[in-house]
Amino acid sequence: MPKFHQMAVNMRDSCKIPAISRMIRGFWLMTLVVVSLTMTACSSGFLHHGAPAPEDPVFDAALELIRKGRSEEAEAKLAALVAARPLHVPAHRAWQQLRLDRYEHINLLRDYRKIVADAPDSAEAHYLLGRLLHPLEDQESQFALAARLSPDSAWGHYGLAWIATVTGRIDLAFQRLNHALAAQPGHKRSRHLLVRLLLSQTRYSEANGVLNRLLQQDPYSSSSWLLKARLAGRSGKTADEEVALERVIELEPTNREARSLLLSLARAERGGALGFLAADTALRTIPEVPRSADDFLYLAQIKEIEGSFIAQEQAVAKSLKLGTPSSRILDLFGTPPQVWFTAWTKIYQVQDMPLAEPIESLKETLEFPSNNGGQDDLRLCRAFLHAGFLDETHRLLESQLVENKEKRTLAHELRAHRRVLARMQILVDGIKDDATLDHAESLRVFLGRVAAVIEEETGYACDQKEAILGLPLVGSALDASKAMAGTVNGYLRQYNQIMFAGRLAGASTQALVFTMISGPRRIFPDNSPGDQGCFEVIGGMVAVRSQDESFGDSAGRALFGTYFIDLDILMPWKKRLSSLVAQPTEVKRNISQTLGLSAHGSSERMSLAYPAAAAEALVLKAYEQHGDLLLLDSVRIHEQGHLFDSFNYLPMWRQVLPNLLLVLRGGFSSLGIMAELEEAAALHALRYAKSPHLVLAELVRALPKGKASGPHAQGYKNLLSRFLIRLDARLEDFPTISPDRMLLHQLHLLSEEEVRSLAFES
Repeated sequence: MPKFHQMAVNMRDSCKIPAISRMIRGFWLMTLVVVSLTMTACSSGFLHHGAPAPEDPVFDAALELIRKGRSEEAEAKLAALVAARPLHVPAHRAWQQLRLDRYEHINLLRDYRKIVADAPDSAEAHYLLGRLLHPLEDQESQFALAARLSPDSAWGHYGLAWIATVTGRIDLAFQRLNHALAAQPGHKRSRHLLVRLLLSQTRYSEANGVLNRLLQQDPYSSSSWLLKARLAGRSGKTADEEVALERVIELEPTNREARSLLLSLARAERGGALGFLAADTALRTIPEVPRSADDFLYLAQIKEIEGSFIAQEQAVAKSLKLGTPSSRILDLFGTPPQVWFTAWTKIYQVQDMPLAEPIESLKETLEFPSNNGGQDDLRLCRAFLHAGFLDETHRLLESQLVENKEKRTLAHELRAHRRVLARMQILVDGIKDDATLDHAESLRVFLGRVAAVIEEETGYACDQKEAILGLPLVGSALDASKAMAGTVNGYLRQYNQIMFAGRLAGASTQALVFTMISGPRRIFPDNSPGDQGCFEVIGGMVAVRSQDESFGDSAGRALFGTYFIDLDILMPWKKRLSSLVAQPTEVKRNISQTLGLSAHGSSERMSLAYPAAAAEALVLKAYEQHGDLLLLDSVRIHEQGHLFDSFNYLPMWRQVLPNLLLVLRGGFSSLGIMAELEEAAALHALRYAKSPHLVLAELVRALPKGKASGPHAQGYKNLLSRFLIRLDARLEDFPTISPDRMLLHQLHLLSEEEVRSLAFES
């Protein structure tokens, strides 16, 4: 035992050394836990005693560190505590949660399987393993085993009660809780679950009785006070709810559920004394000098409730700058009356990119918003209009009677420009039905008609020849990198807008007009086969859009040395993916641990069945790796891949053999050829994108659901099949991949380096 004690001391001390990595620390801690559990099981009756652990100042100190966000210090204290007292289930639970927050699901599961293997008769070990399992049936079997091994311990019964609760078997949940509380009458988690069940059945008097007894035993339990607040709210006693929430915040200032309830109460009682108290208590949960995106976002919500809109706008701007997705801002606040508020969300849709010059100018103007009806207000209107924020300009000008002459002039300019855009959209909508545009010169004819509309509505003369790039048998495109005065893009550039227009051989002209958030700028990707680089434009607030896949619902498009990324498509796409990341930890853990069906032989291993679950696991892996979903980067690298392909195939008369091979691979069909090009671009993204798991997720998600499919789906399927073939051929090189399971559902177990290695071989 002295030797074991020395190991505990060494483990405790090692956790204080910053230079030691978490991986090494976790390994030694798990070794120590296994040894401790095994030795205690053999020598101290660990397997059959269910008495609750006494109050422990070390554990309380660890929890306090967690509440303050000092997780590494908390882990060190928990390491020493678990080593000294392996029966301490709450300490194990806290330690598990710290690791789950770091997305160590798989390693954690492996570690606790080892604990159970070394102490198979330990009820507590089976309970702790059960918490990590998926599906619920596997959890339930571990909890049931824990209850059988140690009927006098509450944990197994509590686990079974929790399973019964989440599966809707409420009567059974009450029975299980009775067993847990008969074994350990003071078991807090069982009593808290009992209160939640009573609240769900509106048995408020009984719930209040249980809570009063809990608070008599432990008046410092934030969980009990939180339930007290919920009970008061359900009973309509809002004053008591506010008092209970104050108590929670005193004990645990960062309690998210309490902070959310305070905001709800402040909104419901806005303008009254109770609303003021709730908002003020909420304000106390934020550091005096906020530093995190979440703190600024929470502050913005408080200021919105208080009606302090300029402070709200400034807090939103800070939160966006620190990384809060604009979609989350709009979900929380909708569309408030302050036009600069929505402008911030558009400016910061994507982080860390150089802004277009008019956007930078608008940003500077927004730093000091003013609504005094004077020159500052006029300056703001002009900044919005010339940054391409047309809706915001309209709302500002229409928010009051326009009596100022300069404002009337600006309002007239705005209406004229919006008429231009409306007539351009009508032109685009009528292209397919216009026989005069069904020929090789249709793009130039279309641009001539747009120029005529601009001159009729605004007097701006588009008298310069448009720069059109064309290749025989391929098509033609407007050179969007140029915006000379006297051209369509020269006119649009006055409002920070840009037109992309093009026509594939044999197809109709298509066009898109949007506001530029970033660009146009020339970039030189490291892996470009040429030395001239390419132009990138990132924008949104689309004003004119062709209802065609090429320009209609694609997040990106490459056109002869230029590519654009449409944030109106990309950001809702990212929002859909982010909703998966926002799922409860238990749901995400279950997704990440789903490894697909059993497989016998290579053919079954490479099955593409149930792709949705595999795609979800890959999305979560991508987020785990980077703390964000790097969708913009993935689309950007994909479009660059298309441009790089042009070096291989264009001009056609110089690249006869590559084009002949492309036609052969595409089966002499336009769909097959386009699928080949999409496959090549996707492979480029898989090799060079910052988040290859996110690229894989899109390949899997786009798998065709039936026989009919477009070029993207077909190309992605071909690439994915080749990727799985390479993985199957090298299974011995990837120990995390099981040969007895479908490979598609194990792709998230590969590291980024392994994915890229396979991509370069595919």
